[in-house]
Amino acid sequence: MSGLLARTDRALARVETPLNLLGGVFILALAVLGIAQVVARNLLGTSVLGYLDVVEQGTAFFAFLGLAYTQRTGGHIRMELLLQSLPRAAVWRVELLNTLFATAVVALLIPGSWQHFMRAYRIGDSTMSIGLPTWPTRLLVVLALGLLLMRLLVQVWGFLRLSIFRDAEPIAVPLPVNTADMAAGEVAISETENRS
Repeated sequence: MSGLLARTDRALARVETPLNLLGGVFILALAVLGIAQVVARNLLGTSVLGYLDVVEQGTAFFAFLGLAYTQRTGGHIRMELLLQSLPRAAVWRVELLNTLFATAVVALLIPGSWQHFMRAYRIGDSTMSIGLPTWPTRLLVVLALGLLLMRLLVQVWGFLRLSIFRDAEPIAVPLPVNTADMAAGEVAISETENRS
């Protein structure tokens, strides 16, 4: 059973990591576009055509492409100080409850996001200045939330396994980090990151 969990974790990681990198590329591209906008305004007295439209649509790409990767690596905001005060077995149960809650929230967001995408696609919704279609960005949100849901389900499986088998090796879950070690810069890459 743990072999299947590890294989599923690795399969998802092979999708999450490149998408996170692509999100970084979008950040770089928007930064370059921002520099071009400043230069155009200051030197030429004009602006880049469609700048706000591109930024509006591009922001969703870097905001959503890294969601599942961040969940996998435990890079989101966490209450590490609280978790450090709990016994190891209790940590897994608290993480399981948190992950179940996050799974429910994401599962509720997906249908609404899909309807939002379909509405934009049907009416041909576009941005104000240069008429960029908005449906690709809205479809991206649906797909990114779907990938995040798969990651959360794998982590529920991992935390449930650790809650039942207390001596089991952690697989497919972000490991708690000691904040003192993190502040000192001594945190090693987690097992989840090593497997990707």
